[in-house]
Amino acid sequence: MKKTISRKQLAGIVSCITRVPKKDAELVITASCDVIMKQITKGHIIKINGFGTFESVWRKSKTGRDLSRGQSVHIPAHASPIFRPSTQFKNKVKNLIPKH
Repeated sequence: MKKTISRKQLAGIVSCITRVPKKDAELVITASCDVIMKQITKGHIIKINGFGTFESVWRKSKTGRDLSRGQSVHIPAHASPIFRPSTQFKNKVKNLIPKH
């Protein structure tokens, strides 16, 4: 069964691996996320070798559907953040043995 790991739990794992205090690990994780978001909103691309690339892409306007009312809805053009995992990351995930 998949488990969601929170930022605090992630900080705990990083703390155990790096032997830095959990509070410091959480601070670094929070700062890293903030920097990535800020740079993406400025139009920059963040590439972390062996992990992946964060960037924003421009989505064209389109017509969608409001399923609750059954009506067509105009969705304006907008920027959207995306993450593209590296080949190394994809291969690690691909080689996982499914647990049934």
